Amino acid sequence: QLTGADGASLTAADAAWSSSKPAVARVSPEGVVTALGAGSAVITALAGDGSGKKAALTVTVTQQVTGLQVAGSRVVGKGRSITLKAEVLPASAKNKKVVWSISGDPKLTGVSVSGGRVTAKKGAAAGTYTVTATAADGSGETASYPVRVIESPLTKLTLSASRLELFRVENKGGGPVDHVLTLYTEGTFDTDAIEVQNSAPGVVSAVREGRSITVSATGKSTGTAVITVKALDGSNKTARCTVTVNNPASNLTISPEAGRLNTLAKGRTLRLSAVLETEHGPLAASGKKIRWSSSDPSVVTVSSSGVVRAKAGYFDGGLAAITASTTDGTNLSVTYNVSTCDPIRSIRVGQPEKLLFSDGSCIYVCQIYYNGLIYGQSILGIMPEVAVEVSAPAIASAQTSQSALSYGAYDQLFIVPNRSGTVKIKVKAMDGTNVSGSISLRVQ
Repeated sequence: QLTGADGASLTAADAAWSSSKPAVARVSPEGVVTALGAGSAVITALAGDGSGKKAALTVTVTQQVTGLQVAGSRVVGKGRSITLKAEVLPASAKNKKVVWSISGDPKLTGVSVSGGRVTAKKGAAAGTYTVTATAADGSGETASYPVRVIESPLTKLTLSASRLELFRVENKGGGPVDHVLTLYTEGTFDTDAIEVQNSAPGVVSAVREGRSITVSATGKSTGTAVITVKALDGSNKTARCTVTVNNPASNLTISPEAGRLNTLAKGRTLRLSAVLETEHGPLAASGKKIRWSSSDPSVVTVSSSGVVRAKAGYFDGGLAAITASTTDGTNLSVTYNVSTCDPIRSIRVGQPEKLLFSDGSCIYVCQIYYNGLIYGQSILGIMPEVAVEVSAPAIASAQTSQSALSYGAYDQLFIVPNRSGTVKIKVKAMDGTNVSGSISLRVQ
């Protein structure tokens, strides 16, 4: 209502009306104020007689509740309590207080609600109750939520595993990328009273069906996730499983030390290295561990670092397989065959014999003597493995050639000249003895 300076009443048409915040409160030419949004606005009336007189009034608009949402457990065990929460909509509502009520007479049913906390006495009547949240601002908004009272809450909640190791992607060994956890309980099990929480959804997914929880690597990244299972019946029982996701090795091979092959003399050693291929990404420390084993420790043994030692020669041993295996569940393994022989005590390269061909070219042939004899296989059990070293490859090249005879075998050294000069050629045993023999040749 407008009043003039003399106290006489004025009509709304006698003034010009305005609002400082039209988005909060709008005023019509007739002075009618309409609330539009929460907040405060100053409504001003300017006298229409040109005197410049004006009057102002602060209007405060509050947001009423337009909706409610109730969340929480739908199950409570006898003798336990659960807490429900009511979300008031919109978030800008001024009065967020809620009044709670429950169906039935708490004195008769033994089930009550106070401040969102639903309590079922030990002697409460089992069944489904309706909990109602009502906005306290007079808007009349309500939300109903069913809660079921069960006979007894859980007394025990465990998982089939407390720790799991999975792989981000599949590998050739079939390392696991998922695992099914089993939920074990004592007391009344109600599927609606179980909640599964996942601390790292980008690393693994966790899907529950009844008592089974399938944990699967997403394939996106490695890392650690904690799967937490909570009982929502008021018992507050929990169980956890820590899941580690790593990259798997894509392949595993064995490599002998430089220059060595498969032959190993009795009492000598051969160092093997396990080579892990990382096509799927960097490996964790657990993925780099290797387990070594021998198919026959009486023939050869192998250390935890891959050092092989021959316990027998050819005639009292012969052959054994060394296996390297991963230990992290990637199920990769590879074998390396080792042939044992009696040690080479000496190598002597005989004098070269020059062989001429019809085209004018030539080669030099030398006999190789092992332990003073040319029949290496007869003496050692198997033909020895040797390496040939040439001091000046530009002058000549050389290689051995093993030829089987009915009464044994012998080795020859073939030298192919390239140009004139002097060259030294060494034949070295690769059985671990490091015994060698050499010859110097002058090429004309």
